[in-house]
Amino acid sequence: LNDNWRFKAAAPRNAEGLSEEWRKVQVPALVHSTLMAQGVLPDLYYRDNESKYQYLEREDWVFENMFELPDDVMSQAHIELNFKGLDTYADVFLNGELILKADNAFRSWQIDIKKHLREKNNILRVYFYSAVKMDEDNRELYGFALPGIPTNERVFSRKGQFNYGWDWGPRFVSCGIWREVEVKAWSDFTLREMNVQQLSLSESEATLQTDVILESDIEKTVALSLNIDNQQIVKDFFIKKGLNQLHFNDIKIEKPKRWWSRDIGEPNMYEVILQSEKETLKTKIGLRTIELVRNKDKKGETFYFRLNGVSVFAKGANYIPLSVFQDNVSDADYREMLDNAADANMNMLRVWGGGIYENERFYDLCDELGIMVWQDFMFACGMYPGDASFLQNVENEAIENVKRLRHHPSIALWCGNNEISEAWHNWGWQEMFLLMPKRKEKIWNSYKKIFQQLLPNIVHTHGNGINYWESSPSFSRYHEKSDLMGDSHYWGVWHDEEPFEQYAKRVPRFMSEYGFQSFPEWKTIETFTEPNDRGLETPIMTVHQKHPRGNTLMRKYMAREYHVPSSFEDFTYVSQLVQAEGMRRGIEAHRRAMPYCMGTLYWQLNDVWPVASWSSVDGLGRWKALHYVAREAFSPILISPVLSNKLLNVMVVSDKLEALENVEMNLQTFDFQGNMIFSESDNYAKIEANSSTTLMQKSLSKILNGHSAKETYALLTLSQNGVTLAQRVFYFEYPKNLHLPKPNLTHRIERIEGGYKVILSTDKLTKNVFLQTDALGRWSDNYFDLLPNQSKEITFKVKSGDFEKGFQVKTLTGTY
Repeated sequence: LNDNWRFKAAAPRNAEGLSEEWRKVQVPALVHSTLMAQGVLPDLYYRDNESKYQYLEREDWVFENMFELPDDVMSQAHIELNFKGLDTYADVFLNGELILKADNAFRSWQIDIKKHLREKNNILRVYFYSAVKMDEDNRELYGFALPGIPTNERVFSRKGQFNYGWDWGPRFVSCGIWREVEVKAWSDFTLREMNVQQLSLSESEATLQTDVILESDIEKTVALSLNIDNQQIVKDFFIKKGLNQLHFNDIKIEKPKRWWSRDIGEPNMYEVILQSEKETLKTKIGLRTIELVRNKDKKGETFYFRLNGVSVFAKGANYIPLSVFQDNVSDADYREMLDNAADANMNMLRVWGGGIYENERFYDLCDELGIMVWQDFMFACGMYPGDASFLQNVENEAIENVKRLRHHPSIALWCGNNEISEAWHNWGWQEMFLLMPKRKEKIWNSYKKIFQQLLPNIVHTHGNGINYWESSPSFSRYHEKSDLMGDSHYWGVWHDEEPFEQYAKRVPRFMSEYGFQSFPEWKTIETFTEPNDRGLETPIMTVHQKHPRGNTLMRKYMAREYHVPSSFEDFTYVSQLVQAEGMRRGIEAHRRAMPYCMGTLYWQLNDVWPVASWSSVDGLGRWKALHYVAREAFSPILISPVLSNKLLNVMVVSDKLEALENVEMNLQTFDFQGNMIFSESDNYAKIEANSSTTLMQKSLSKILNGHSAKETYALLTLSQNGVTLAQRVFYFEYPKNLHLPKPNLTHRIERIEGGYKVILSTDKLTKNVFLQTDALGRWSDNYFDLLPNQSKEITFKVKSGDFEKGFQVKTLTGTY
């Protein structure tokens, strides 16, 4: 029932310009985005429109559908209405009768509507209450304001917490039918659930069990057919009235193909088809073992993922929803963003707890692409109620989502919440809110009920063996155990203004969150501003910078290592270079430290709108400099040079499961005009599999050979039998100290199928070549260094827009 809906404001007391006129809509649909799409509201991302339309969050809204069902549906004994997502507080009426009260956006809602139906002109009405007003009522009901950040009302509503605003996102507390609406009709019996459990897995054989829940009105023997791996199993079951739990036991798959993360092997999948005489259920599974390994050692306790017996270094990012308004997100959007992650050599994404349990398409693509998922439950940065009704709501939510996602081989971990334990113990909330001992005890007991009792029990019971982790991070960054055990959110760089070099000193067992801000691309900034808005501290740019110290911190860090441009356009470009190079140091420090450190997930992959943030892909889908650098820093074979005590230590990190034998490391140094200063090659019998190794150590004075470090760069090449395995350009000074020449950089543009090719040439070192265009699409490379007398071909695959409009080439020296 996605078609033929209409909606209106219920009683537009505050909604200026909104009448009680019905407007047609197809669901999924949220109020704000639909009004924007229909031209009632302007672009809410443009300039300061966010603040102008906050009154909408205090309105109630009505959605209505008039429908008829065909005779073959009406003749069935049961006709069930299924709302896959209602956001959030809603009363549902069918033909004037209240049939459902919903209060959780993360749940689906089913009800048998047979007795309420008419043959014609059925009227389905959904009345949405303002979540903000409901939050205020709930706060009064509880008798005190629970601490929460950035506001305390959101903890009462089971909806995307980011809707209330975050330090990278706007506040749009919308409502609506945000997932599909279906009708299911059946008689006699129906298939409710299918769960395929992996009982054992070896190279020679996998043993599975398929559990089926069947609901019946009758008692009879039914035949069910299970198809998997080109084998069909038919079994007769005697069913009784009510819910029947049925089992296909000891299903064997010979020589099973395992599901691997993309950096290790193929993400193999098997389709499972369950059929009765009436209906069919389909799913896909992957055969794999995955566990979170926490073993005591001399320094503390390990924290890493073991996939099919292999210790995997997790490389990736934190993922937030793709849009402020989830009804705007298409399957193509999911494909594009997850391809972004895969193309940057990521093997894990953390679905952050302030967003949503994602749509099925997201997890299907993670399965297909071999990207493991660290899945938070949807709780973040706030203390939540612990009364019986709230706990029951959370229990229903958690069971449904764990069951919904448990067949995906990409699910690697369920985590209770984001930063709540750390916040309670280390952010000063208990003192900030002047909490008395009994109040503290009550609030912490609510925490324990949800995250130490309810959620782990649900994961254990329904999660098909996936591990549970209570809260991320384990400890505050100031805690003595922060680097020794558990996972870490390290914000000493950024919030505490520590230098990027600190990343190499504060290496944890698993870095699950850290980051640094930059502005989006200038072409993205132009889409939400007018020319006079484009300045570092203008009111409009401040609207699109949600961190109170963001611009100050970006400028402070920039001044440490780069020349600070006078032009705001140049500033936004250099901000991306600062972010990329700073985060490179973090990523490489974590990878060099393996196996002590076994994961690095930076904050954050994406944005929900165009904004200055920590993302590596901006709000319009453009890759920032960080995403290109992450692709290199996450490469399966990484060359990572480190300067220490006037020595250049060259380390190689390999994620390969086989040793690299008979390899050669070539170190060359050049001046910026391309003259070779030094060259030396060393041969190595072996680089161990899945390892971090110091291959080469050279005296800085030797490789500079009398030249200034400010006018020299190193080119490191790892090869095997003449084939290049990895390459790295390395500088000995901060960019602001380099005596960069003014190059003669030329380019020409050629059309190719699906896009364009740009051929660039230079006579001297050209640092941080940046290509930009008004068009949206994907560059094969960007923000790169072009070496002296080098030519390079860059391709651009056009998604939309005019490529040649607004085409520019920018370089670092061009900002001086």
